[in-house]
Amino acid sequence: MKLKIFVITFVVLLTTHAFVLAANIEISGGNITAYNVPSDSIFMTALYRDNIMIEAKSHSGSGTLTLNPTEDFSGIRETDTIKAFLWNRDTLRPLCDAVTTNMKEINDSDNIVEITVNGYTFTAVLYDNETAKAFKSMLPMTITMNELNRNEKYYYFDSSLPTDSTLPGIIKEGDLMLYGSSCLVLFYETFQSSYSYTKIGYIDDTTGLKNILGSGNVTVTYE
Repeated sequence: MKLKIFVITFVVLLTTHAFVLAANIEISGGNITAYNVPSDSIFMTALYRDNIMIEAKSHSGSGTLTLNPTEDFSGIRETDTIKAFLWNRDTLRPLCDAVTTNMKEINDSDNIVEITVNGYTFTAVLYDNETAKAFKSMLPMTITMNELNRNEKYYYFDSSLPTDSTLPGIIKEGDLMLYGSSCLVLFYETFQSSYSYTKIGYIDDTTGLKNILGSGNVTVTYE
């Protein structure tokens, strides 16, 4: 009788723990995702430049938590290092191995667009959204972008793209966005704005962008 009770207890415990999956962190499609996150945990990312931590973000929640480093950190570069940690909130003990990567490893070819202007090429990183995917499907293309407000170049497509507009507040030099449902905008100045846009991507290194785009209309190739 004692043996039978022991066997039943062991089976119940084994069945119960079989559904408790270990937490883990993975990198895919431009995102860092933590899986099987307990409710009493902290998902933290830290940005390092030249081996010095310059910024950190913490996220709470449970289940599956996904973040995009380009949205978490401003001015991130491909050579910057990103570390992701998952800790127990009370004990500060790690729940899984930390992940270390950089933007070159995070961004695959599907997330990269080359922008060529007047013989100069810039690399743009696309966000993981439907608008960016629709834009990428239209490439390669060479268009004439018109000057506006001394801070942007714009071009109207013949058809509409998917939209998910927000109020960015601050527009950053190198931002590539959609105004309305068909107007592509490339910004070459950083400024505050009260207009809504849908994010498409951003130029990683904007050195010389303003001077290269110039003050008038310009021919731009996206590929």
